[in-house]
Amino acid sequence: MQLQGRGGVKPLPSIPFFGKRKPKRQVPVLKPLVKLEGLQTFEQASRAMSDKYDGFVARVGKARADEAMGILKQHTFGSMGSSTLPELLVEAVLKRKGSDYRSQVELEWARPDFVVFVSGGVIVIRVQGDYWHSREGNAAKDALQGDRLKNTTIFRLPVLKVADIWERDIYVNESCVEVALTL
Repeated sequence: MQLQGRGGVKPLPSIPFFGKRKPKRQVPVLKPLVKLEGLQTFEQASRAMSDKYDGFVARVGKARADEAMGILKQHTFGSMGSSTLPELLVEAVLKRKGSDYRSQVELEWARPDFVVFVSGGVIVIRVQGDYWHSREGNAAKDALQGDRLKNTTIFRLPVLKVADIWERDIYVNESCVEVALTL
């Protein structure tokens, strides 16, 4: 803007800007709805999903495999971690019970598989795979992490309990999830 005066056109004096500038509007990054996991065609992705389903059925039976695949299809890939079969089975039980939970919560030093909100705080559920968490050195590391989780807050709520559910247990009987939710 300019002022019209005797000597012609004069620029306005600069006015100092006080306060915070509005941040530029950022365009959200859109994630793909389906991650093909390095596969090139839809047919290859479909065949890979079918193979995964067959493996699920062999481990836990058709009904529980159908439920796990239904949950897997609802997930946005890349946003919640690996979605292993034991995690999907635990999530199926939590959904059936109507529990308020969050999965793969990012902390500075850990990523618990599930954080379940209960009255007075949260219960942390860690799904432990038989292969990785039974290896030498991992048991001690898991125990230290569990102790640290017990003495922290998540979403400003105290952690009331840290429960470990083992892969072999969830395959045999899903009541281990209900035991983990009891205080």
